[in-house]
Formats: sequence, structure tokens, C-alpha cells
Amino acid sequence: YSALLAQQIEITSAKNEELVFTTDVGNLKKASYSSENHLEGEVIVPIMPVSISDSLGKKNRLARWNTEIANSSIAESSVNGTMCKIEALVSKETLTITRIVVLDFTEEKKAPLPTFAEVSQRVKSWWAKKWQTDIIIDGPIEDQQAIRSFLFNLYQSECEKLPPMGYSNSKYNGHRFWDAETWMLPVYSLISREFAGRATRWRTGVAPFAWESGVGGKDVTPIEFKDAIHINGWVAWWTEQAFALNLVSKVRRDAVVRSVSRFFWSRSKNNEIRQVISPDEGKKRDNDLVTNLLAEWASMKSAPGRFRHIPYKIPYSPDGLPATFDNDPMKGYQQTAALLAIYPLNWWFADDVQNKMFDRYKGLTTEVGPAMSDSIHATIAARLGRKDEAYKFWRQSWMPFVHQPWLSFFERRNSSDDYFLTGAAGCLQSVIYGFLGIRFEEGKGRPPVPSKELANGYWLTVRPNLPAEWKSITFKGVQLPNGRVTIRASASGVTIQDGG
Repeated sequence: YSALLAQQIEITSAKNEELVFTTDVGNLKKASYSSENHLEGEVIVPIMPVSISDSLGKKNRLARWNTEIANSSIAESSVNGTMCKIEALVSKETLTITRIVVLDFTEEKKAPLPTFAEVSQRVKSWWAKKWQTDIIIDGPIEDQQAIRSFLFNLYQSECEKLPPMGYSNSKYNGHRFWDAETWMLPVYSLISREFAGRATRWRTGVAPFAWESGVGGKDVTPIEFKDAIHINGWVAWWTEQAFALNLVSKVRRDAVVRSVSRFFWSRSKNNEIRQVISPDEGKKRDNDLVTNLLAEWASMKSAPGRFRHIPYKIPYSPDGLPATFDNDPMKGYQQTAALLAIYPLNWWFADDVQNKMFDRYKGLTTEVGPAMSDSIHATIAARLGRKDEAYKFWRQSWMPFVHQPWLSFFERRNSSDDYFLTGAAGCLQSVIYGFLGIRFEEGKGRPPVPSKELANGYWLTVRPNLPAEWKSITFKGVQLPNGRVTIRASASGVTIQDGG
């Protein structure tokens, strides 16, 4: 099948009642009884593309469905236009209505419709496997609920293209952006390893990479974002992380990093890269800090120990701290930009520089911007050992964006766009890479902190920074190249045990 839906509804009444329910059946091909409590039919359903740029032409599917009623019977059924009306009797004995809908790829080959019990068992088995990897805290219940809701929605939204809204919303047209490599894959790689490998490999070819990618990787970037070339650096950066986790080959890693390094150099004049769109977005800037540092990082990785060009320019403010770009007025930003150099890029700024940069930029992002900024602030604060601040920023990164009763994550505080996977993944990064303090470190020999060997000369290290409100955190069933491990951190120390 190309899609499958199974529904079961149970209704109990204090007295005999007539129940009438309708279902939209579209262009009905046929409908028939097979017994007094069973109705089935076929419908031709047009499958529409998410966006014009993804259009491969309208493709029809044959939708087959059946409806069964237990503890009653179908008193009457009729089709009027596109609506199928079914009447049944409800008594004190619980009435059960079960519906199965499948979309077939072709009309010629029709597999038997599964039962609700069969579908239910498949779903339960799938979720049981997913929850072998979990994050458990000894802390406020609302924090635990939020973490589980983020995991749940990432698990159920595993689309290899990794659009910011997953399958839940047509905003962004189901396309891929820098959200995939920078925000989502660092989480997926530890909680859903096999999927993370496929999602990483979805990005094929070499630089330049599209800021917005449609079906098959087609470049559908609007003209106003053509110069948001920092995307290339994030693709290279993530490919290196994926290499550490053995999700991509050395050949692929080398091809991506070298092509990105060459691309950035082709866009530069001497050591400057002018007229680019910063991660802050808006108008074009000269020498965006993160873009230039990503270019420098790619250059260092592509030619380690060899002669290279002079370093790319780092823009500075009058007091000597790195600026977001040349002539940065430092009055405010749509979303965090300069601080991305500290995390996730992990640039080698001295500790005092990182603290001063954090203090300068942490309060300059607008409240009407997207949800990711404060999760970056939380992660950086935790890694700097500023635990109270980290916890405050972490809660700010989700509480104004998560709406009851379903804990839906909205992109902005006052928007109606959900489910925003980018925001949820950012919050989980704060938990995993901030509070738990996981890092991927390259080096020979075991590091002098709790660690686990990864691949290709990399180690996973753990440097926890738990907020006072959490007594412990357990990352259960972390999926690494050599199998699952469970990492636990508390005031008494860190343990890393094999298995989940």
C-alpha cells in the first residue's frame, strides 16, 4: 500500500439510540454489503503535490475501505453525491465501529485489507522498538512530558527529506532547508540511527547545495535567498559528524568537505566573502561571522596540515569581540546568528570570549522570531557551566511555543503553524548536547572524561551540566556505531553502560 488508515470507535449508550454517521467517499466506484454489519467500497482519489515545484503531475490512487459494526447492525446505508450515510443502533452493549482505508499503488494488484487487530499490532511493535531509545529525567513532570512529546513527534515524522514541518503542514512546501543538518540530524543520529543515515544520504552531490531543496534535491531557492550560502557549510559540518558516527563513508565525507571548501573560496575575494545572507536572514551582509567560520572550518578539514589560503576574515566590534557581520549595529536579530559559531560549530574561541559573546547576544533576538534561538542559548549556557541560565533559556525555548492539550509545537509564539520539528529538535539538542553534555571529539586514545568510542578516530564524551531542578538524566538506548548504550548522569557522576 502507499498509505493505510485504521480507526476504531467504541460507543456506549444508556438506552437504545439510533446512530447516524457519514463519511466523504469522493468519486465512489462501488459500494456493497458483504453481511448485515459490513459495508465496503472503492474510491478513486487524486493525489495532489505538496507544491508546484514538487509537481510530478496528478496521480490517482485507488482507495479501498470497509466499515464493520460489532454489537449492532447496519440498519440503512445510502450514498448521496460524495457522502456515504450509515445508520446503526446503539444499545447498552458497547457498539464498535471499525474502518480500514488503504491507498493502492495500482488498481491491478490488490492485497487483502488487513484487520484492525493486525494494524494495531504492527503499530504497537513499531512504537515499542522506537521507545527502546528514551530520555528520562528525575525532575519536574512538565519537563519530562515536554521531552517525551518532542521525541514522539520526531519519531512519527521520519521523512527523509526532513522538512521543518514534517508531514503535518504544507508550510515550506515539504522542502529541505539547513534545518535538516543543523537542527534535526544531530538528534536523529542518536535516537533513530538507521533513519538518520538515510536522511543524511538524501542530500546527494557536491557544493553548491541549495538553500531550499525540492523533490529529488531540485534547487527551488527563492531569488532573495540565493546568497544564503551558509547552507553549504552546515552540510559539510554535518557530514563530518555523520562520518564520526559511521553514517557516511570517507569518500563521501571528503567529496562534500572539499567541494564546500572550493565553493566558499570561489565566492571570496582574498579572505572576504561579501554580500551573503546571514543565518539572521534579512538583507545581504559582508563577512557574516558564521559563514566565514564555516568556510574556514571546511578549508581546515579539506587540507589538514597543508598550505592553505590566508584565514577568512572574522568581523569584530569596536571592543574586540566577534561581530555578527561587518558594521553590525548589534541592535537586534530575527534569530540567533553569531552564537552559532559557539554552538553547534564549536569554534575555538577562548572561554572568556565565549562568555562575553554569549552575554552580548543572548538578549538581542526578537520575541516574534522562530523558536530555535533560546534552545541555542540554553545549550551554550549549559556548556559554559551557567546551569541556572541554561534551564531558564531551555524553558523559554518551548513553553511559549507548545500548546495544550496535544503539546503541539508552533513555529512562533503567536502563529498557527505546527508541528514545528525544528523547534522540538532544538530543545532536545539542549538536553542531549547541553545538560547531558555529549560531544563528538577527535583524537587518539580514550579522553580523560566518561567516553565511548565512535568511528574513524572519534569519541563520544560526556560532560554533564544538570540544572538544579533535575536530580538525574538517563539517555536510554543511545544508538551508536557499535550498538546501543545507556548514559546516566547525576550529582554522583556519569555511567555509560552497553545496551538499552
